[in-house]
Amino acid sequence: MVNGLWCEEPSAIKVEMVRHYKILFTEGASLRPIFCCDRVERISSDDVMALEKEFSEGEIVEAIRGCEGGWGIKLQFTFSVFNAPMVFFDSTSVGRILTRASSDLSVDFDIPFSFAYVIASSIELIAMIFIMASVTWQVLIVATFRLVAAKYAQTMTLPNVHL
Repeated sequence: MVNGLWCEEPSAIKVEMVRHYKILFTEGASLRPIFCCDRVERISSDDVMALEKEFSEGEIVEAIRGCEGGWGIKLQFTFSVFNAPMVFFDSTSVGRILTRASSDLSVDFDIPFSFAYVIASSIELIAMIFIMASVTWQVLIVATFRLVAAKYAQTMTLPNVHL
């Protein structure tokens, strides 16, 4: 959407994406807070200028690329789209670009949830075995025979499959 209207023109979408990210990464205040104290030694005027100047685009890019995790991949994808030639936007639909972006970047969320699910399931299984064994230890004997019987049945019914 550009200015509240649905747009499929690649050049307008590219311009709108650049404008959106410029607004997102532009510093609102032109000056930073001034530190005043009589008992502190003064810094040089060059250091004052360095501290009060606005962040450059290169500093922002370097800071984001230095982040751990998938931020570097997301930034690289964004720059690839921004720097793509117009032929790319003419031959590729907006929906296809957005689908690819969302599917590629969703990996950051899938891996931690999958890992947490495996850990939680493992803890739950160990807790159930421990509770069953502490309440009725005879269950362990039956479970052992059951596992041996299941393994034997697998080898008899599936002779060509190695488990």
